[in-house]
Amino acid sequence: MLKKHFIYLKDILIIGLTAFGGPQAHLSMMLEVLVEKRNYFSREEVLETYAVCQLLPGPGSTQTITALGLKRGGRFLAVLSLLIWILPACVFMSGVAVVLAIFNREHFDLRFLIFVQPMAIGFILFTGYRVGKTVIRNYTSLFVLLLSMSMALLIPSPFTFPFCLLGGALISIFAKEPQGQVRQAVVKEKIRWTQSWFSLVLFLFFLILLIVLSAVYLTPFTKMLENFYRFGSLTYGGGSVMVPMMFEQFVKHHHYIDYRDFMTGLAVTSAIPGPLFSFATFAGGMSFSTMIGPRYVLLGCVAGTVCIFLPSILLVFVIFPIWGYIKNFRVIRRSIDGINASATGLVFASAFILYKDLNFYYSNLVVIVATFVLLRFTKISAPVLVLAGLVAGFIWSHFAAR
Repeated sequence: MLKKHFIYLKDILIIGLTAFGGPQAHLSMMLEVLVEKRNYFSREEVLETYAVCQLLPGPGSTQTITALGLKRGGRFLAVLSLLIWILPACVFMSGVAVVLAIFNREHFDLRFLIFVQPMAIGFILFTGYRVGKTVIRNYTSLFVLLLSMSMALLIPSPFTFPFCLLGGALISIFAKEPQGQVRQAVVKEKIRWTQSWFSLVLFLFFLILLIVLSAVYLTPFTKMLENFYRFGSLTYGGGSVMVPMMFEQFVKHHHYIDYRDFMTGLAVTSAIPGPLFSFATFAGGMSFSTMIGPRYVLLGCVAGTVCIFLPSILLVFVIFPIWGYIKNFRVIRRSIDGINASATGLVFASAFILYKDLNFYYSNLVVIVATFVLLRFTKISAPVLVLAGLVAGFIWSHFAAR
């Protein structure tokens, strides 16, 4: 079976090694590799899967990769897809944690990353543009896009994201159906209740078990594991929402991680491809180093990785075995249009939110615009652009140090 899916898994690895810029940019890479290059799925299938995963707590891009693997080859391929997708980022962040824990006390100059964040914003804007061309089909979807973008910018709360997605679904359901629209035939698939219920039981079992252990034993070790699993189970809005929650728990409250180490790990995570939730790998390693000792850094990296990603895959296994049946109901099909439009609005909003966190320099604006223009009008790939940005950052930091 592994041989049968070898090329597919190799493509997932390529995405994991080249998908810079967060979940919205990850979606762009999925469309490019899995749809346009390989034709494993239709664009509509990927966008539908992405939209459903946006309604789930946890890492949306990771859940999308897992759900697509489930659709193509069942649970075995879904788990392998997840592991291969997170492997590059988690291995790299484990190495960063080892370096900081064992040789911790040297100053790491990260000025060479100066162009990475504005480039990521350019990637996100281009993703919004590409997806928007597909999902914005009428004035209703355009209204949902603008409304979701405005809400996300005006109300910066973790609950804004699921609220906007649900609101977009409701607007799409009750909006007047466009004339001339061809209704698709309803082909209801058999519900796999056993798979769905089994995954739900496992999800709740681990959540309750870790909550009880952290309450009974009151050790930093059990508390940290409970925090990671809870972050993976209940965090809406992706890694940008998880990071401040982790900062509050691990830096300010429990003092597991030094502030400088935390910010160093965050900067590195933002500059590498793959899921931002891989920051939990780094945070787990650094926390174990503080609680037990530097020799246990890798154990902490594994613990952080398992506890943050396990609930996300279980939630996928809860929803998607029954999704093939319920998605064919007219109300569900109409809601997907609104969810896609709302998700596209949130893509544009995330670009503006990230831009507000940048110091205002004209060079940042130039990098953002140049990244978008090069992606839109040339065939230069994202990895090549990132490499060029890193080289430019090294040159800039060398001359700035003089």
